[in-house]
Amino acid sequence: MFIAEISLGGIVRIVNFNNHFREAVGRLYDLDPLEAIRKLAGMWEVSYTAAAEDVIFCGLVGHCRFMRQPVDFTVQDVSLWLETAQDEDIAPALKVFITSQIERPLFKLDKPDETEGAKKKSRRRGKM
Repeated sequence: MFIAEISLGGIVRIVNFNNHFREAVGRLYDLDPLEAIRKLAGMWEVSYTAAAEDVIFCGLVGHCRFMRQPVDFTVQDVSLWLETAQDEDIAPALKVFITSQIERPLFKLDKPDETEGAKKKSRRRGKM
């Protein structure tokens, strides 16, 4: 499970990057959840602030849905809370979110070029 505690609006809250999170992103963007996550990934490169707001909001919704609690906040509430939040208040949630996407890769990640290693091995075999 991909869960983090963050301080927002003077309250410690929990974000959960689960299937409920994905569904919330889909509803927020009015898209299929996987397409919505891809859109969110693209937003990250254009507007970090807007993407972070959506990540936090949907993570909070994901936790509420998981716990079967009512969602008693809006996107605007989360935006206001984030206006006064410090980076260290929300960093744990963003780190967990990024980790959750590495486990379920939809973001472009910088990985070592595996074809280069394969080329070197084939060159060595040819020299024997």
